[in-house]
Amino acid sequence: MIVKAKNKLISRVIQSNYFRKEIIKYSEILIKNEKIKEDLKFFKGLKNKHLDKPAFVIGNGPSLKIEDLNRLVGQLTIASNKIYLAFGRTKWTPTYFTVIDNLLWPKIKNLIPSEISEVLIPEYLDYKECTKPTRLFKHNKGCLDLIGAQSAIENYDMDGFFAGYTVTIENIQLAMLLGANPIYLLGLDHNYKEETNVKEGVPIVNKSDSNHFIEGYRSVGEVVNPAPLKQMSESYEILNEVAVKKGFKIINISRESKLTAFERGDIEKVFDKYGL
Repeated sequence: MIVKAKNKLISRVIQSNYFRKEIIKYSEILIKNEKIKEDLKFFKGLKNKHLDKPAFVIGNGPSLKIEDLNRLVGQLTIASNKIYLAFGRTKWTPTYFTVIDNLLWPKIKNLIPSEISEVLIPEYLDYKECTKPTRLFKHNKGCLDLIGAQSAIENYDMDGFFAGYTVTIENIQLAMLLGANPIYLLGLDHNYKEETNVKEGVPIVNKSDSNHFIEGYRSVGEVVNPAPLKQMSESYEILNEVAVKKGFKIINISRESKLTAFERGDIEKVFDKYGL
C-alpha cells in the first residue's frame, strides 16, 4: 500500500514537472512570437530608408583590407560575423551588422563590442543572453528558386529573406530592402582553402587560418559550418536575376574573387567616384 502511494506521488510529481516545463516552453514561444511581430515593424520601416544611395556589402574574405574599411567611414555598409575583429585597427563600423550562422552565434553573442549597437539575426537563433539588442528577421529556408526569391524580396512581411547558404545573400537583400542602389560587394573572395567536397549543413573541422581577412578569425581544429560554393553560386545567380528585374545593380568590387554571378568592378575607381 505504501509503495503504491509512493509510486502515485512520484507519478504526479513527474507529470507536474512535465506540465511546468511545457508551460514555460509555451510562454517562451509566445514571447518570441511577440518579438518577431514587433521586429517585423522595424524591418518594414527600413523599406527604402536609403533610397538610391550606394551601399557596400562587406564579406570577410582575405582580399579585404583594413584600408578599405577606413575609406568607408560614413558610408552605408552592411557587415557580419567577426568583422568586429578589425575595430582595433579602424575607425569604421558597419551601419548594419548581421549573423545567421547557428554554430558561430553561441560563440560570439557575448563578445560583440560596444561599437555595434544592434544585431540583426534570423528568428531561429536564440536572442536571449546576447549582450546587444537584437532584431529578429523572418528567414525562408525554402526559397531557393527564382519565383520564391522574387516573392521574398517583394513581400518581406510575408516571406522574409530567402536563404542562400551564406549571410551575404541576406545582406544583399537587406540592402535591397533599404532601397540602396547600386550595391557594391567587397571582400567576397568566394574561395575557401582546405574545404573540398563539403556538404551543406554538415559541420567540418576547420583546417586553415587563411580564409579570412585577419589572423585568428578561425582556429585550426574549430568546428564550423562549411561553405558549399556550388549552392552559394546558384543562390547568388538567382538573387542577381531578381535584382536586375527589380532595377538594382549589384557590382562585385572585391580585390580578388572567384564569384561570377555579378558584374565585376574596380574598387579604386568606385572609391574615387565617391571621393573615398
